[in-house]
This record gives sequence, C-alpha cells and structure tokens, in this order.
Amino acid sequence: MKILILTDKLGIGGAETHIAQLANELVKRGNKVLIASRGGETADRLEAQGIAQIRLPLDTHSPIRWLILRHKLRNLIRREGIEVAHAHARVPALIIRGFRRIGCAEIVTVHAKFRSGILRRLLSYWGENSIAVSEDLRAYLHNVYQIPLQRIEVIPNGIDLLRFLPKEKKETSAPLRILFASRLDADCSRGAELLCEITPTLAERLGKVAVTIVGGGSKMAEFEQRAEKTNRLLGF
Repeated sequence: MKILILTDKLGIGGAETHIAQLANELVKRGNKVLIASRGGETADRLEAQGIAQIRLPLDTHSPIRWLILRHKLRNLIRREGIEVAHAHARVPALIIRGFRRIGCAEIVTVHAKFRSGILRRLLSYWGENSIAVSEDLRAYLHNVYQIPLQRIEVIPNGIDLLRFLPKEKKETSAPLRILFASRLDADCSRGAELLCEITPTLAERLGKVAVTIVGGGSKMAEFEQRAEKTNRLLGF
C-alpha cells in the first residue's frame, strides 16, 4: 500500500515521535511511505533512514496557499498512486478533504485538543475516519465536533520496547526508576500531576522509588513545589 503522511512540521516532540514510529513500522510491513511536512529534525532523520520526505509549507494559514497545496498534493497522489492520505495536524487535514474522490482514503489522527471557536470548527476536518491517541480526545471529537463515536478509533501512544527495554535484569535492591518527560503546560501536564500524587503510594507498595519529571512550561515552578512537598513526605 502507498501511504502519504502529512503534518505541519517534523521537529522534536510527541506527535513527531508518533509519526516517526508509525512510518518506520509501516515500511517494515511492506508499505511505501511518503511524508509531507515543513521539515525539521525528525524529517531529516527519517530521510536519512530512507523514508522519502517532501518539504511543503503545511503550517501556513493562508487560504490561497491552501489551494496551491491542494493542487500540488492532488497531482502527487495521482502521480504516485497514493491510496491513503493520513493527516496529523489541522491544516493538512483540511487540505486533504475531498481527496477520496480521486481514490485516496482520508484519515486524520488527533494528538491534542485544538482551540475550537466557531470559525475554527468550520475550518476543521477529521477525515472519513479519525484516530485519537487517548479516550479523552475521542470524547473531545465527539462532544465538540459531533463526530460519531463509531468513526473514531483510539490508538494510544506507546513505547518502543525494542529501544527502551533493558537488556539486563535490574538488581532487586535497586530503586524502581520512573521517568516522565513532557511539556509542562496546563493542557498536557495532568499525567505529571497524577504521578506526583501517587508517588507516596508507589513507595509504600513497591519500596524504593525514584521519580524524575523532565520538561518545561508554564507549570514548571508548580511541579518543583510538588516535588519538594512529596520528597518531604517521603523523608528526603
């Protein structure tokens, strides 16, 4: 199968990691993958691995440029025989709308809760079928954009165990180490909040536990205070 993955940019981040892992796995399974984006560090890395990249300004907010991009992508799909267009950002999703009429399936993956004013809702498109990376995003699509639940598949983000699974067994006397890495802003820090709350319970049940929260953002100072409070509670 020939698949076109589209996103606004491919720098460094959670959505970029998701796209990189998806592209690599699709290629391993015998599919041909082409990625269109503004470019960035992840795009360069994937290109070095042999996954074709097309640099297009898919992060533009100009309606005139949207029309130009639609024309370019339509020609690309016809020329390359692309069977699936899979968008991972709002503008690329809007641009692929209607490509099913030239025989290309339209899929959109939702990675975050976008702002949803009246104009933004009118200019949003979520594909013939949508993928949400969590149950709360599935509910968001359904409640805010009235997408039928049967059209939304939840595929949670995961970890590449081949990359992160320890090769050697850890000594039982060593502490359980938990690393949480994320942007620490109001819209994406709930996981870090919960981890701070349950750390004393984890220590009580599992013994030695070492938790590290890595990131930055508007709530960083709050998490430093949470960490100090938890450490005092645990006697550190």
